[in-house]
Amino acid sequence: TRNYLGAVLKLPEVQACWQHATACAVLAEEIGEAWGLEGETCYTAGLLHDLGRLGLAIAQGPRYAEFLRESVRPVDPLDREQELFGIAHTEAGRQLANEWRLPEEIVQAAGRHHDGLDGTHVDGLLATQSACRLATAFGYSSTKAPAPEPEAVLGTLPERLRAKLPVDLAAWREQIVERLKASD
Repeated sequence: TRNYLGAVLKLPEVQACWQHATACAVLAEEIGEAWGLEGETCYTAGLLHDLGRLGLAIAQGPRYAEFLRESVRPVDPLDREQELFGIAHTEAGRQLANEWRLPEEIVQAAGRHHDGLDGTHVDGLLATQSACRLATAFGYSSTKAPAPEPEAVLGTLPERLRAKLPVDLAAWREQIVERLKASD
């Protein structure tokens, strides 16, 4: 990934994207395993869910970094990306994942991680969507948009799934911090 990103990885906004993706990967693995899914597959889907952001960062460089720096609600970042760059990062990620012939789980994660959570299909996409939102809630965000509270994110999941996840959110967050430090 470092080779793919090259010099653009030195931009603080792109570093924040990478930290978000890494936090999402760790969370997706843990969530997936708690739900009986393949942890490694969920980890990879979480890591690559923002593939489109990284692609746009490479293609647009400082212009995309500026977008990330200034991206705040209430403007929908997907709409704003479409307006500024002609494509949203979800669609860019889906196209890249397809072009690279990545597994369908990665294509779905890259293209649909901002879709609403329905909770009816317990799969890698749901684990990635949940992990993406939790990573942001735990302070690993790609943008300056206000982060939701972790409890609010978990509250969007059906009780049967929420009950399988750690109860102590502070300890869970600290575990994520430690795993990220170990991966540096």
